[in-house]
Amino acid sequence: MASASGPTGFRAEDHGSTVDLFWNDNSGGTASYFIVYRSIDGPQQTVSVPQGKTVEEVTQLDPSKGYCFRLGAVIPQGSGTTTAFADTSVRGCIAASPATTSSP
Repeated sequence: MASASGPTGFRAEDHGSTVDLFWNDNSGGTASYFIVYRSIDGPQQTVSVPQGKTVEEVTQLDPSKGYCFRLGAVIPQGSGTTTAFADTSVRGCIAASPATTSSP
């Protein structure tokens, strides 16, 4: 297989102060994952996920706020790696485009 395939089916199950995230690993277990998440007005946080794992529980969330989640897959390819992303959200979070970052 010449090209690595990123994760698919990234989805969130909202349980209030916790959110369960699920995805399909299309790398044959060779990719390592990280999840970047934030509430609409909160700081960005990152969680590392071991190879081969396709579910992660994010805890200590504010049940009154929306959260955006981005799953990153670091996939070995040839002599280096490639990174693929998937996005999902709960409670109406609108993911900001990385190109439209603004500072006060």
